[in-house]
Amino acid sequence: MKYSTCNALTGMTLGLLLCTGCAMDGPGSREPNDPVGRKLQIPTQLFTPNQVNIIPLTQFVKSKKPAELDYIRVYVELLDDYQSQIKSPGTFRFELYNRALRSVDHLGTRVEIWKDITLTDLAQNNGHWRQFMLAYEFRLDLRHILQGHFILQVTFSTPEGKRLTSDKVIYLGTRL
Repeated sequence: MKYSTCNALTGMTLGLLLCTGCAMDGPGSREPNDPVGRKLQIPTQLFTPNQVNIIPLTQFVKSKKPAELDYIRVYVELLDDYQSQIKSPGTFRFELYNRALRSVDHLGTRVEIWKDITLTDLAQNNGHWRQFMLAYEFRLDLRHILQGHFILQVTFSTPEGKRLTSDKVIYLGTRL
């Protein structure tokens, strides 16, 4: 009886030692701000824009009043490394080019360039953001009467200096 009690106590002691272990990432090695004892490496660059696209809903809008200018309503999406649409601070630049037919470079002469739109301020950024589309909306007034096929180009610059560009062929004018 005495022998079996001694074996039982020895077994429980060994079991407790094995369960607690001698791992190096125990309570003494934890970082002060990390409750789990692990350094979390979050790759933040994966969640920043790496692609910009002009959405097909972009369209020419003819003004209904003579005093108003015709304009282009542009929808732009920003995508991260996971191809998820995201919202980000930065600067948008829009340019309109003639479409060069039968040319290696499809951009012809530049017809229009708009003032850069900087959306680093939260209120301005939210003003252009359309949550239901997960995209930005911009109104680009046309100073000239234009008709035909053109190329609209957007360049997005991040606060870190990364530049992303996309273009889309659009038709300006009224179709019969």
